[in-house]
Amino acid sequence: MGKSQSLYSTGTFAVNVPLITEATYEGSFYTTTDTTSSEHHETYSTVMLQKLIVVKDLEANVYSCYIATIIPAEENATKNSTKIDKMFYGGDPNSDFSGTIVYSTVTTNYTIGVEKYTKGQLCGYKSMFYASENHLADLDDMTDLLGSARLKRNVRTLTKNSEFGGGGSYWLPDVIITAPKTTPTPPPPPPSLPPPYVPPTNSIPDYYYPPAYIPPAQPPRTGSGTGSSQQYPVPRVTSPGASAPDIAAALNAVVEAINDVLPEIYEKLKAMGVDLNKYKIKFATNCYTNAIKEKDGTIGICQKFVYNGYTINDQVAIIWHEIYHVDNDKIVGDGQILPSAIMIENVPSHIEHHIKTVELNFPGSSLEDYKGEISIKMLQSPQYYRNEIAAYKAEIATHKNVSSKYNQERAYVLWKHEQTLIISEKYYKK
Repeated sequence: MGKSQSLYSTGTFAVNVPLITEATYEGSFYTTTDTTSSEHHETYSTVMLQKLIVVKDLEANVYSCYIATIIPAEENATKNSTKIDKMFYGGDPNSDFSGTIVYSTVTTNYTIGVEKYTKGQLCGYKSMFYASENHLADLDDMTDLLGSARLKRNVRTLTKNSEFGGGGSYWLPDVIITAPKTTPTPPPPPPSLPPPYVPPTNSIPDYYYPPAYIPPAQPPRTGSGTGSSQQYPVPRVTSPGASAPDIAAALNAVVEAINDVLPEIYEKLKAMGVDLNKYKIKFATNCYTNAIKEKDGTIGICQKFVYNGYTINDQVAIIWHEIYHVDNDKIVGDGQILPSAIMIENVPSHIEHHIKTVELNFPGSSLEDYKGEISIKMLQSPQYYRNEIAAYKAEIATHKNVSSKYNQERAYVLWKHEQTLIISEKYYKK
């Protein structure tokens, strides 16, 4: 057996493990499809190679295992399976592989995804992690991506020294990918222990997955590209531009940073049943939070979203929060600037500590800064704070696996909204 190959990519750690199997495979595959009649014509022949891919989601801290069947493209077709071993490594961000990868489960042999690559670019992609409502059509698309004419299975026999020797072979029929269940769901990952409970260090609670819930780690992303836009249409934001070159460059840098993380955010939301493409998003300038919902329902992503040290799970939770606002907010009345500021009273000690050590963690901060942080100068209508409280409570209940830093940040903001709601209800008598 060859050496295992380990790779880091897009929030995952993948280990490629060579396999010595009882059966090996070769086959013929269609080179092109007539887009008018959907008929296949020319074929080419090649052997295939299988590897065990062990992938760890670094954010969720869970493992999953898959069998990756590697099918080289026509230009890399070979009768020597050892040549294929170096062509493709799952999770390699610098891959220049051309061909098709089929990911399947280890014990049940369910097909999880089919990926087609051209020189390292993911140009075709179907996965049961992101199955549409018409999952049978998704399975047909998987079959088309695979494009197999026929497959041959070679069964090797054991020698006296318990090594694989010669053996017979037989042809398999055309591959038709079928669903294992009427409602396709990703199979559970191999059994593993849940993350150990870590007691909170202060009175703002840290949230964890319940012990029985272990989310599956998806097959690692390889190379670049996003695959077929039919299933994987990744939203993007654009720069508003500026006349001054230095300002334009700064804005473009923020936009690029946002667009770099949107594909993974899209994936994680899609796995939750949320399609980010159903919502308008933009790069919002002149905002000092991480994201906002604008009056027309557009989700504005701010500079803080990418420059405040948030993890990808934090960013997913932030976007989900704004989506919740779009879908659930009730109409808000106008707020107003108060004649004099109203200070929140009876601030708990742990909240005071958080404000002074996190919110006001900058040189020269003073008691006056602290008083300003707990003072309300612009008072919105009560419904505004009710909307925010509902969104934060839903977010906290849904997105537990966020960083401790962001968990404390949102817990503090929730507390402040709850206190301000009391003031607003008294002021507006609503």
